[in-house]
Amino acid sequence: MKKSLIALAALASTGAFAQSASMTITGGIDLMYRSVSHDDATKKVNGVSNNGMYTSQLNFTGKYDLGAGTSAGFFMELDFNPQSSSQANQTSTGFGGTPFTGQQMAYLGGGFGTVRLGVPNSPGLTAGVTAQPLGTGLGSGYSGTFGRLGTTTVSNINSYEGNGTGRIIRHEKTIQYTTPNLEGVTATVEYAAKNFNANKVAAATATAAATDASASNTNGYLGLAAAYNKGPVNAILYSGKATAGSSTGTTANASGGTAIGATTGANSALIATNSALALGGSVKWLMLAGNYAIDPSLTVYLGYTTTKGEDAAGAKTEDSKSQNVAVKYTMGQIDLMANVLQRKSGLTTQAAAPKATVTGLGANYNLSDKVAVYGRYENVKNIAIAAGVGQKQSITGTGVRVLF
Repeated sequence: MKKSLIALAALASTGAFAQSASMTITGGIDLMYRSVSHDDATKKVNGVSNNGMYTSQLNFTGKYDLGAGTSAGFFMELDFNPQSSSQANQTSTGFGGTPFTGQQMAYLGGGFGTVRLGVPNSPGLTAGVTAQPLGTGLGSGYSGTFGRLGTTTVSNINSYEGNGTGRIIRHEKTIQYTTPNLEGVTATVEYAAKNFNANKVAAATATAAATDASASNTNGYLGLAAAYNKGPVNAILYSGKATAGSSTGTTANASGGTAIGATTGANSALIATNSALALGGSVKWLMLAGNYAIDPSLTVYLGYTTTKGEDAAGAKTEDSKSQNVAVKYTMGQIDLMANVLQRKSGLTTQAAAPKATVTGLGANYNLSDKVAVYGRYENVKNIAIAAGVGQKQSITGTGVRVLF
């Protein structure tokens, strides 16, 4: 056995198995003092918050050079909340998940392109942050307070079933392929199957049944994107569709409750809620985004999106569109940013406002390439409807971001 190990070690040192490996740890922390003002007095709040400019995270990246232009690796993103670090204050981020709540994937890349498996970031997210310079933070229209992709929860597809605020970030159980870069042009396709294991769930108690039911991936997902990034031009066209399964499992739980995946009962309601799509429903997105660097100090941005949803019978559940224009100006260590976005709904039956606008302003003072002090302002009109009247909300924040 010892000789075998020595022989393998000697063979590994030859060209047949020669490879180089590296691993890096990166990330950063973002905290700010935030003030929220809302028409509803109960929603006014001041205090320390996080992620005004950047998502606080710890990243582990591994890469293995396999030779002949081929490499393999992994990426694991641990998003954390530095404003509330105790376990009692943590928010559940999944059913049976891990602390690594951000992007997670293994990949294989080479002259054929790149294949990613796991929970890679969606090109839909790329489109969302290509249209404006504020990332997913305040004023972006792609944050947790305002969703440009929809006016109802039907659009809330995100990392796992039902987690979202009218934006696309990433999807569980995804396979993603990106073509090689050809003169600045790349294309990406991503796919996640629906009704993952939905017909094989059995549980001893009603509580366990609910947990198992929510663990099944009831959202089918297909996304396609074409991007161009060369010189001063950065543009992307994205089309995606999410479809909820019918969840027709027939295995009843041992406590005699409703069969998991049935069209009636608590388990069915749980699945529908966790997928944010009614059983058999679907939602489609189209996103066009781009920015152009007029010169090194000035960049202009444009974005256009549509979101259309249907229930199992084909009735419309979502019909909205949005457009924005933004600008970023850099002078020395200071970045100045502005973004104006309008979202309109074509349905009069929705509880949200038929037309909502968000205005975002931002300023960064870059003390170094790793440290920045920043200010953010976001004003939303018709963020919600109460007693038939559109409500307004404004958020002001000042904070610091430190990368490593």
